[in-house]
Amino acid sequence: MKKWSVRNCALGVCLGALAGCAGTASQGELPTFPATESATVRDGTYPNIDSLRLVAPGLRKHQVRDLVGAPHFNEGVVGVRAWNYLFNFRSAAGGTIQCQYQLQFDNERLVREVIWSPASCASVLDADSGRSGAITISGTDHATERHLVLVSDTTFGFDSAVLTPHGQRALDGLLAKGGRGSQLQEVAIVGHADRVGSDATNRVLSLQRADAVKAYLLSRGVPASAVRSEGRGSREPVVQCGESSRRALIECLAPNRRVEVTMQGVSGEMAATP
Repeated sequence: MKKWSVRNCALGVCLGALAGCAGTASQGELPTFPATESATVRDGTYPNIDSLRLVAPGLRKHQVRDLVGAPHFNEGVVGVRAWNYLFNFRSAAGGTIQCQYQLQFDNERLVREVIWSPASCASVLDADSGRSGAITISGTDHATERHLVLVSDTTFGFDSAVLTPHGQRALDGLLAKGGRGSQLQEVAIVGHADRVGSDATNRVLSLQRADAVKAYLLSRGVPASAVRSEGRGSREPVVQCGESSRRALIECLAPNRRVEVTMQGVSGEMAATP
């Protein structure tokens, strides 16, 4: 039986098995994947891992296209509720692993769920896998790092530094993957903003968001001595946008409004088994 995995974290991403919210398809329905030989992009592509980590519930279709390109199958355009991709990754053994990647959209054309087939492919977003560009398909990997990217539009309101319940759940999921917060040796939190507004305002907002994440982690038992936070304003964008209207520009720049969390110092079983 083919295994699959649903990821429903805010840009998130547990990197070692990165942002790791795995589960079942909505309403208990098993996802359906198209036959790989029907892909319009022959043999699939090798995606940019950092861009792939930024795909999360709440993104719009044009934002997904900016990050990972157009879908690889002939799904059509009007009323399409799922986009399918065929991605290739280098395996830890030196070969190539091919994975199917599906995005399901809601009635507002926002990403609702992210699904992998086989399920083990989800580990490509894990910290150690991402650093080397390789994916471990079986076995045990005692990695010591987890990474999560929180997209601000789903974990903070626009122009806000108040962490939402969605963002809190994403952080709880990261802590659950890493073990008890008191075991952590180092937690680096980096806030980012988009280019809307002044540089000074964006630096302050990015730091406030990073500090909000820090405060939540401290409330969950992470020692203050292990945590450092900083704001980098808008100087490290992941997407470039040229939309003329302010509303369209703000929507396009959503992936740039993010907080990146890296946790180190906890060992455990990280690899996914097919």
